[in-house]
Amino acid sequence: GDGFLVDEVSKLRHATRNEMRRRALRARNATRTVFRWR
Repeated sequence: GDGFLVDEVSKLRHATRNEMRRRALRARNATRTVFRWR
């Protein structure tokens, strides 16, 4: 049916959002480390 496709799309979107958030956190931690070493 069509519900499976909707579930897959929502799952993919959720994973993408988590990945973006994790990448942003990693970048923020990297800049914080650079500032600490400066």
